[in-house]
Amino acid sequence: MTEKMSIIIPTYNRATMLPHAIESVLSQAYTNFQIIIADDGSIDNTEAVIQKYLVDPRIIYFKNPINIGCHPNIRKALYEYTNGKYIFILSDDTYLIDPNYFSNAITMMIKHHSKLLLSNFVIVFDENGKRQTFKDNQALPELTTGESMYFGWCNPILLNSSTAIFERNYAITYLNPYDKNIVFADQELWLRFFLSPKCNVSFLKTHSVAFLSHFNSMTMKQNLEDFIDGLVWCTSTEDLAKQQFNPTRVMNHVDFLLKKSLLNAVGPIITFKNFFTFLHLLKDKNPRAYNLFLPALLKSPSRLFRLLLSSIPSLYRTCIKLRFQLRKYKEGLV
Repeated sequence: MTEKMSIIIPTYNRATMLPHAIESVLSQAYTNFQIIIADDGSIDNTEAVIQKYLVDPRIIYFKNPINIGCHPNIRKALYEYTNGKYIFILSDDTYLIDPNYFSNAITMMIKHHSKLLLSNFVIVFDENGKRQTFKDNQALPELTTGESMYFGWCNPILLNSSTAIFERNYAITYLNPYDKNIVFADQELWLRFFLSPKCNVSFLKTHSVAFLSHFNSMTMKQNLEDFIDGLVWCTSTEDLAKQQFNPTRVMNHVDFLLKKSLLNAVGPIITFKNFFTFLHLLKDKNPRAYNLFLPALLKSPSRLFRLLLSSIPSLYRTCIKLRFQLRKYKEGLV
């Protein structure tokens, strides 16, 4: 195999985590790659930390003079710096754990002429130096149609975007990736893939990456308006989907995606303290989501409990850890 892989590592003020991500790429058995470290204006010592890696001609580093946002930063790296056939975007708090991931993924994509590949992932819960780990163990067919992926997304298919490898020219030609500066731009891109011409999606049954679940992550730091604006990921492809599939089926699935996104945000983003502010903003910015949210919340005792727990942050974090341990025990996860 000679196909080149371009790995984009977007980073911002994560000098302590970034080396782990870089080294995990350098440990891959597949060596025909370039790494683009896309520094979105870090003010810590990121630039000093990565200097030792720049002796490798496969590694490129650029730094934005000002912070332009995570997804505009990825788009800049994708359009201006990558030259590989395949693209892999690795967050600075994520790292590869399967040394053969690139080799096996490219082999499978060539075999099936796939434009997108996903795999399983590992979550590492990390706070105050204490680590716990569990694995996602979804078992999808080796090849899945775009229709099955679109209607199965989040129910039951839920794969972390950090596992995705996609074909660069196809994405740029048909999908205009990361054209919106929204928090869920990656989720929107996958829906575009699923609805694109002759799309099929490969699934590699391996645990390819691990990502840190920490209270300083982008998910935990989203503000309410950014979160609400980001809900467009659920609806932006709705008209395109209705051209291909039964409109009622599409509308019901989009409603499901909105409810799922809203309920998952209860606790980390939507808290007891900001709940009524959130309702006011949601009603003003996204009436459809507002009309779906309250009935869904009232039917979910676990989310209501999370909402109440969030009034005491320390207790909420403790319960998240306990829930993590319970899931690990019930599902036999490592």
